[in-house]
Amino acid sequence: MRIKTAVSISGILLLAAQPTLAQQADTPQRPTSQLAPQSLLNAGAGGYGAAPLFAPFPTAGALLPPSFQVPDLKPQADAPRPVAVTVSAAGREKFTNNVYRTAGPTKSDFVTTANGTVAADVDSRLIKGGLKYGLGYDKYATYSEMDGFRHNGIGLFDAELIDQRLFLAARASVSEQSVSQREHTGQTGQSTGAGSTSAGNTVRVYTQSIAPRFQQRFGDVALGQISYHHDETRYEDVSKAQSASTSSTAAVKAADLDKSVTDGGRLEVRSGESFSRLLWDYTGDVDHEETKGRTYDQVSNTLGAEYRLSGDFSLLAAVGNDYIHSNSVDLDKYGGVFYTGGVHWTPSPATDLRFGLGHRYDRPNWIILGAHWLGPRTVLRVSSDSGITTDALSFEKALNAVRRDETGNFVNPFSGFEADPATSPFTRSNAIYWQRNTDFVLRHDEVRDSFALSVRLAEQRILGGYSGSSTTTLASGSATSKGASLSWRHHLTPAISSMAMISQSDTIVSDTTPGRTTQRKGSAELSYSMNPTLLGSLGYSVATTSPTPAGSIREDVIAVGIKKTF
Repeated sequence: MRIKTAVSISGILLLAAQPTLAQQADTPQRPTSQLAPQSLLNAGAGGYGAAPLFAPFPTAGALLPPSFQVPDLKPQADAPRPVAVTVSAAGREKFTNNVYRTAGPTKSDFVTTANGTVAADVDSRLIKGGLKYGLGYDKYATYSEMDGFRHNGIGLFDAELIDQRLFLAARASVSEQSVSQREHTGQTGQSTGAGSTSAGNTVRVYTQSIAPRFQQRFGDVALGQISYHHDETRYEDVSKAQSASTSSTAAVKAADLDKSVTDGGRLEVRSGESFSRLLWDYTGDVDHEETKGRTYDQVSNTLGAEYRLSGDFSLLAAVGNDYIHSNSVDLDKYGGVFYTGGVHWTPSPATDLRFGLGHRYDRPNWIILGAHWLGPRTVLRVSSDSGITTDALSFEKALNAVRRDETGNFVNPFSGFEADPATSPFTRSNAIYWQRNTDFVLRHDEVRDSFALSVRLAEQRILGGYSGSSTTTLASGSATSKGASLSWRHHLTPAISSMAMISQSDTIVSDTTPGRTTQRKGSAELSYSMNPTLLGSLGYSVATTSPTPAGSIREDVIAVGIKKTF
């Protein structure tokens, strides 16, 4: 993710590079020890860390290679074209036994869904990137007040304006999201039935970012970059009906969320090729966010170093200073001098681990980032990082961390899962908060079978700010989210494939009733490729939420669909 909040956690403790998924071959291949070079405003692997230290800046064009590569799964393609556009249309008929996702008496209905998707790729010498945008419409047979549109899309474009000197990055996304994960059974604001409009407290989140950057090499001594970035996040209330599961103590409703605008810059200088044993870098970050009268500023300076004791062991160290300020809450105690020390261990080509311990944000601070290859097609990754941020800064940082895999999908570079930069395990707000994310991912990818296990622990503590559009200051508040998901895809024949997924998440919120909410989800789908451009599917899904103030909620969905690619 991108270091938007100047939460640099001293990038030296973050993996300079994450291994790509091993390429499928008859003989094991050595996993890559470096992640694709990150652009100036991109950061670590899923936490709040700084840009990866000691990975080179892009020097030959602005497009960043994908983090995950599984060549055997990539369909055969024609020769690259400067501009390629793909259009698809899909229809789906669904039956749900709980239209409003209520805990009391439930109502059933049939939903007819139409979806159109356009994907574009640009691959020229000066501009590279792509976008994928989907527009859906749901028509309910009985409860027509639930009818509505859905928008989901991501676009990433990079331009090299002056050869190896001046670059311009542009990013944008739109998605439907729940205001509180405690209030709905549907993931990211959508029904478990593959994306119907949400009954409850739902927003459409728009994020966009533009960042010019200048790069300069100082011989083989150092390499530097300087950039400016302008980012915006805004919300559109698209709730269809208020779910009975909505807690009366929920701090924020969809209509309370306000537009945020962020401006900032970054200066970074890294050691060049002449340094082999002692590597160093300096990072300076400035960010200013405004959200309906509330301002939030962060300024950070970080000096980091890695000293290589041997080929597989290095010492890490960093020291810096944070300035954190807001006109809505006193944050002075969270700033000041910080320090971190740690180790970088690479005992074999298959293992890369960084661990650091220090003091930051008025508390002890620790960081972990590592990867271990269990085989040429199986990787285990772990990441734990923390920082002070806001929803808008977190979403914008996640957007700038999105990468494209070998097949052109937009993915999270740490997990390889489909990117959803505006998602959050907690209730959305305009508050300023401290948050720690600890992620564990185990992936296995091959031609016929692939599975992924994902585990996350997220902790959040509100430091202050505004709750919604009111002038109420949030003096305290904490929440913890624990979740795990397991997915498996299997190709029965070249034309028939199956997919299954189960997940559970627990959200614990202080000062609410109930204090703990559990969500469980499960789904299974069978797909049949009638020809290379026509795909049919049959699926079932179930989701439960318990307890809620009104009781437990359950929704079952059966769906049959067809998709045509042009």
